[in-house]
Amino acid sequence: MESIITSSFIKRVMKTILRTTYPFFNHLSIMWRDVKVINLMFQMDIDCEVDLENLFVTLDETKFYTGRPEMVLMEMSNGRNFQFFRKGVIQLLGAVSPSEAQLMRYELKHRLKKVVNMENCQIPEMKLKNMVVSAQLNKGIRLRKISTGNRQLQYDGEVFPAALITKWAPAHVSVFKNGIAIITGLKTASQTYFILNSLVKFLNKRSLFS
Repeated sequence: MESIITSSFIKRVMKTILRTTYPFFNHLSIMWRDVKVINLMFQMDIDCEVDLENLFVTLDETKFYTGRPEMVLMEMSNGRNFQFFRKGVIQLLGAVSPSEAQLMRYELKHRLKKVVNMENCQIPEMKLKNMVVSAQLNKGIRLRKISTGNRQLQYDGEVFPAALITKWAPAHVSVFKNGIAIITGLKTASQTYFILNSLVKFLNKRSLFS
C-alpha cells in the first residue's frame, strides 16, 4: 500500500496548506517544522441504509465486524478498503488521489448493483471529513505546569503522555513534552493554519515553553 506520507496527493494537500490565502503563513516556520499530513478520512453518505449482513453474504472480498460500531470492510481491486455502516455511511481511510478515488467509486457502484435493495443507491462524490496533521515545535513543553482541572487544557501523565487541548473543538490537539503536536478533526488548510498559529499563542500565554 502506498505510504500516506509520501503520497503525491498528500504532497498536494501540504502545498495547499503552505500556499494558503493567509499572507503571513511563512512566519509559522519560526515556531514549527516538519508539518505533515499523516492521515485522511473520506466519507460518502448514500441515500439508503446498509444491510450489513446482506452485503457481507452477497459480495466477495468483505469482512463483517460485529463490535462497536458494526461495519463491513470491503477490499477493492487496488487493495484499499471501504468501511460500510448501517446508516448509509461509507468511509475510506488513507491517502487517495482524486483519480484513484473516482475509479474506486465507479467500481463500488458496479459491485452494489449485485446487492438486493442497494442496486439503485446513489453513490456521491467523496468528501474529506477528517485530516490528521503532525508538527514539531522548536521548543519543548513543560507539561507538569498544566492544571488537570482546566476544561480546555488537561494533562494527566499517568493516563496519557501529552497535554490534551479542546479549545478548537471539534478539532483536538495533543502536545507532547518534546514539542510534537498531533491535530485531529481538521477539514481545511485554512483551519490547519489557524490552529497552528493559535496554538503557539495559547501555549506561550500560559508560559508552557521550556
